[in-house]
Amino acid sequence: MRIATAVFADGHWSCALPCHMDSERTLLLVFSAPLYFANNAPFRELADAFPRSLMLGCSSAGEILGEKILDGSVVVGVVQFEKAHLRQVTRAVSTAADLAVECEQMARALDAPDLAGILVLSGGVGLNGSDVARVIMLRPWLRAA
Repeated sequence: MRIATAVFADGHWSCALPCHMDSERTLLLVFSAPLYFANNAPFRELADAFPRSLMLGCSSAGEILGEKILDGSVVVGVVQFEKAHLRQVTRAVSTAADLAVECEQMARALDAPDLAGILVLSGGVGLNGSDVARVIMLRPWLRAA
């Protein structure tokens, strides 16, 4: 596994984006200050630099890079796996009542003999992360532990 990080602040990236890591086995984890929702230039730059990679992320109330806590930036972690198969499933879960049905559909869509992990990003208000994990992991047909 190879890992690289970069920060977008004050209109530019902290370093050249590691475009050479782009592949079907590369995951971009992007955490952003909400102010970039109106100015999505950093996200377009990432999508252009990593067209084959899977990009996931969410807004944050403070971006973390190493031992630093930043504010008003975009932080990206680029992770290139040697053997992993990456897949993305997205569902809109707006109420706790939708949680069980939507999480079960996501878990079924991801279930595979080689499943090693599931990363869930959800809103921090209105949904309890422990409930999301419980709904996904208590399915008897899900092979991951």
